[in-house]
Amino acid sequence: MTARLAAVTVTTLLPVALAGCGGTQQPVKREPCLAAQVTAGVNTTWVLKPDNSAWYWGYGWPGQSIPSDLPAAAWPSLPPDTTELRMRSNIVCALSSNGDLRCQAGPSLGCCSYTASGQFACSCGKPNAQTTALAGVVRVKMGVSSNGNLNDPVAQPDVATNFAITTDSTLWEVWYTEDDPGRSTFSQVTALGNDVLTASAGWLQRCAVKTDGTVWCWGRGYLGDGTDAYPSTDPEQPPVSVTLPLPAVDVVAAWSATEVVLADGSVWHWGDTGFGIATTPTATGVSDVKMLVAGAFHHCALKNDGSAWCWGRNDVGEAGVEPGGPGWQTPRQVTSLGNDVTQLAAGEMHTCARKSDATIWCWGHGGWGQLGGNKSVNPTPIQMMGCQ
Repeated sequence: MTARLAAVTVTTLLPVALAGCGGTQQPVKREPCLAAQVTAGVNTTWVLKPDNSAWYWGYGWPGQSIPSDLPAAAWPSLPPDTTELRMRSNIVCALSSNGDLRCQAGPSLGCCSYTASGQFACSCGKPNAQTTALAGVVRVKMGVSSNGNLNDPVAQPDVATNFAITTDSTLWEVWYTEDDPGRSTFSQVTALGNDVLTASAGWLQRCAVKTDGTVWCWGRGYLGDGTDAYPSTDPEQPPVSVTLPLPAVDVVAAWSATEVVLADGSVWHWGDTGFGIATTPTATGVSDVKMLVAGAFHHCALKNDGSAWCWGRNDVGEAGVEPGGPGWQTPRQVTSLGNDVTQLAAGEMHTCARKSDATIWCWGHGGWGQLGGNKSVNPTPIQMMGCQ
């Protein structure tokens, strides 16, 4: 085996199955994976390449784990001119420049899409599934597993929540169950009116930022209004206003905590932060933030200077430091990345970064191969290879 540091070619021997043979070792040339974007789910890492191809490592579709450290080419029908991949939980969506959005909801192949004319629909994998539509969609934001919805107080298991924002700035919840992928419904969050900027869904809680910078949360769990957590067996709570020192510009919901970026670039959070319970917003200490991502119990921010900072639970190195301690309440820089990061993505217990040279680096839990086949705990970022 020969290897060199940084963005260079690596030659290694990997088991390759040959037609008519039981398999043998063949030299495989592995180049650094250069990508336009990276996104991460529970146990999967996806990249979008400049040639409009999508590749993934880890637990893929239809429910298969990648057996080697080479990624799998996926999604042969990827929409043309795809500009962005989005993933939360086990659902990945591709957004093209003409406004089309298509989704895969593993292990089933989902079907959530909207066209340039603004028609949005989900059938999500069932051949004869009924498709409903929502017109005028301009933005979709992925969510994590939740229970129940605002208009249905009965808790439902394994429900994935995505948000659609229409041209009139109204917010719609997009629902379907993993047990019944054909069930899809749209529920407008009427209490928020028609001035919603963005939204995010956690396990029990959902939150939205309105165009005036106010933050509203609803559902269960910790909503940031000073009350204790609403149990998962309680009915959905209506939207409540969250008091913050400045207007908010973004919100990201993790498993049981919620974080917002304020107009001055500072990050505030509430809920079960991993270091106690905060029923109202508290400052994290990180500032000058232009991008915020969250895994199950860890959080990372990209600053305007190109540096990446993480905090929260660090059971398997997902915060970028050696695991085994109590985690990191104070944000710490992932120093090995330098000040050259252009994008971050967070899976359940792993994190990825794209640098300005288009290389992709990931760290944390690698048990399903989501770190490029290295199925171990890696607190130091590993360069992703082989997406040719």
